[in-house]
Amino acid sequence: MTTIVYPLCAGISLLALLYRIRKAVTDRNLANVGLAGIFLFIVLGWGLVTPWLWHPIADAVGISSLGGLLAQISVIAIIACNTIVLLHYGYDRKEAWRRVAPRLALVIAVVIAMVVLFNASYTDDRAAFAVSRAISSPAYLAVYITAFAVGQYDVRRLARRAIRAAPTMWVRRAFRVIVAATLLQLIYIVGRVADILAPLLFDISGAAWEPVAVAALGLGSILYTVGWFLPDLGPYLSTAWVRLRRPAIERELAALHTALVSAVPQVASRLEDDASDAGFRITRHTVEIRDAQRSLSAWVSPAATAAATRVVDGERLSPEKRAAVIEAAQLRTAITAKANGVTPGPLDPASRIADPDGQAEEILFQATLSRAFRSPLADQASRAMLETESTR
Repeated sequence: MTTIVYPLCAGISLLALLYRIRKAVTDRNLANVGLAGIFLFIVLGWGLVTPWLWHPIADAVGISSLGGLLAQISVIAIIACNTIVLLHYGYDRKEAWRRVAPRLALVIAVVIAMVVLFNASYTDDRAAFAVSRAISSPAYLAVYITAFAVGQYDVRRLARRAIRAAPTMWVRRAFRVIVAATLLQLIYIVGRVADILAPLLFDISGAAWEPVAVAALGLGSILYTVGWFLPDLGPYLSTAWVRLRRPAIERELAALHTALVSAVPQVASRLEDDASDAGFRITRHTVEIRDAQRSLSAWVSPAATAAATRVVDGERLSPEKRAAVIEAAQLRTAITAKANGVTPGPLDPASRIADPDGQAEEILFQATLSRAFRSPLADQASRAMLETESTR
């Protein structure tokens, strides 16, 4: 376990740290610094308990379990950095710092308490630091795991709140991964609580479930690393997914393109399609679909969009699917109104619900829009829009 899980977790986070340091230097904002701190303390937390570092540190300072103390302090620091980043995603800078200050004070108090309790009950056990601490100093481990559990709850709560305010699809997905990481850490929390109770109640140690607790903590830290790296990695994954699904995406876009160009033929360019270049055709469909949507916005009112939104919000949809269904309802309503000779109003580019970040995300969203355009829910929302327009 120590020769596989520990170096693996440290190595993955080291790669993310090297990338984030470069970003923090070129773009010095608190989010980048906080993310670098998360990756740094994950590297330290796992690196300090690998046999390659644990024993040299112990021999150098003469305290065999110092690496365990430093590793668990790093774990608390990881939670603190997560909290700082999440607060600055969810609040303006002044309000975020107002909320960060008491949390940092608690972190400092916890670290001081851990150091004091560690020194008060020193044990010369180099193996299974948490298990030995549970026997020699249950108070130390109780302070640590209580702070860990409260911190994980705080991170989970802030991440769930930040999902609703996430600026892009990949940031939103990153927050969901962070939430999943905090849930996985429940296994580690239960394991450490069992470490404390087992010697007191049953006169046994927690060595039997130590591999499970360590594996849960390791997988959780990997999820933290992956989650916070997703906003940078996501656009590349989207591009790769578009290339992988190019034939299917082209068919989906072509169906929506045909319906819109029939309603507003002036948006169609006069360029001839290259039969061998699917990428060109997808790009052309993407541009002309948005041009058609802009033209058709003259037949969509904010009041009608609000009616569609009420219908769609009655379903439990992801933000991307929700936006696609509302926009699909707008298009269906506009096409019907135009065909019925309704007088158009001014163009309303702001009527768009989604704002994809990058070309690949735009293409993927339009593929979702095409599927939504043919869905019963979009038809229901469109009928609600037409009823609203007819009563105005």
